[in-house]
Amino acid sequence: MAKTSAALATSTSPAANNQFSHVAFKSFDWSYLGFGLCRLWIVQWKVLPLVAFAFKGIGGDFLFFLPAALACFFAATLIPAGNHPRARTLLFISSVVATFAGIALFTLGSITNASITLPLGLVFMGIGAALLQTLWGDKYASIDSKHADLYTVCSMLVASLLQTCMTIIDSTSAAMVLFFLVPLGSYILLLRGFSAGRWQTEVNESSESDIDHEPISEPAKSVHDSVNSTSNQLGLGRLCLSIAAFVFVYNLASSLLFGVSRVDTEEFTFDGVIRTVASVFVLVLLLALFLKRGNIKLLTLYRAAFLMLIGALVVWLVDPLATRFVAIVAAMGYKLFDVLFWCLLVRRAHEHRSSAWRVLGFGMVANMIAMGLALGARWFLSVLPFAIDIDSTVLCALLVVVLAAIAMLLLPESLVQRFTDRDSKTLKKKAAEGEAASLEDRVSEVAQSHGLTSREEEVLRFLAQGRTQAVIAEKLHISVGTAHSHIVHVYQKTGVHSQQELIDLVERA
Repeated sequence: MAKTSAALATSTSPAANNQFSHVAFKSFDWSYLGFGLCRLWIVQWKVLPLVAFAFKGIGGDFLFFLPAALACFFAATLIPAGNHPRARTLLFISSVVATFAGIALFTLGSITNASITLPLGLVFMGIGAALLQTLWGDKYASIDSKHADLYTVCSMLVASLLQTCMTIIDSTSAAMVLFFLVPLGSYILLLRGFSAGRWQTEVNESSESDIDHEPISEPAKSVHDSVNSTSNQLGLGRLCLSIAAFVFVYNLASSLLFGVSRVDTEEFTFDGVIRTVASVFVLVLLLALFLKRGNIKLLTLYRAAFLMLIGALVVWLVDPLATRFVAIVAAMGYKLFDVLFWCLLVRRAHEHRSSAWRVLGFGMVANMIAMGLALGARWFLSVLPFAIDIDSTVLCALLVVVLAAIAMLLLPESLVQRFTDRDSKTLKKKAAEGEAASLEDRVSEVAQSHGLTSREEEVLRFLAQGRTQAVIAEKLHISVGTAHSHIVHVYQKTGVHSQQELIDLVERA
């Protein structure tokens, strides 16, 4: 079943895509849903100490997300290119230690109202969470893009469903238990298939230079590698900037314009549940489309995400009272972009396995910095010694302009299409290689079951490829008469009377 699923994952035909979706679910590895627990924990880390934060006035978003971004930056820059099992193991241990040390300090601070343990706990938790999410990205990058897309949608769906439940929890003891169990479950599931610093599914991928270009001469190789490296860096840089800008715009709008600025706790909780349910609806729709088509169209996600968020802000400009509707539409658009940017990062890390840490690390840096700055903006404004009156209409218009600039300059459709085309070329190459390997296996099976000699097996292989007697003689460097004798022996031993019957026999093997 695993071989069948892997073979279908490299096919690009509609029929194969549809078949892949059913085979993939039959061989579904539930441990990959641990990424959903990781995402849930990062989103819902404030579920335990909301009351403590209200009294202490700590800028929790700064203290959680900015150290997290710093940890990802070090992971991206300090780990050299290549597959380094020791570095991966060290990151895993560091993440576990930081996470549970942070949880212990955080819980202690919430109970004792200690002034130092709460912020210190947040710093450690942010570092642990960032490294955990980066490790999940590395694990997803070790499998093919179709399976990674499927597990991404399913994991985010699990996270949104559980987030709905956690949003309405009003018991501190229950929140504390979940606060500990959610990251623990993510670590346990991450360990599945992890041995000696390597993922069980890890494969060596060819670089895109092997796919996109013909072999080049040695004198030009250094120039080619330099140009290729520069192009990859520019593509990654634009992707990271667009991630940071989009995440910042949405979270700043949520913090200052609609939803998060409400004081009424019950209304805030209700709006949070509605936005989470909207995210669930989007993810269920994506999952249904995946089941029908066998893949996810990244360009479709790109267009829908920008249109929905820009449309939501425009509606808010026209009717500032339609806050709840705007928040729902914006949440749906943001979730689409969330899936899009994660799929793009994982695909690039899969394509460039030697520099996967760089791709994932800088992608997480962009995400964490944007979330920390945007979500912490409201707290920052509240602690300033002077009041700043923000015109919400002007702010909303500026955010629309920023989104339009992202779509036209930083992350245009052409760049997303380039990522998609590159992935398609990789799939086609792997499909061709898989097809050739499959033919070799079938020919060997027929030769073994019918008692063919090694020379007759070579003749059988050429016949199965549709080659003529003259071509076989030329390829094997034998006379036409000798080739004819071998063909007759192959026909006699296999019990066929024509080349087409022989081809059918090999295909049925």
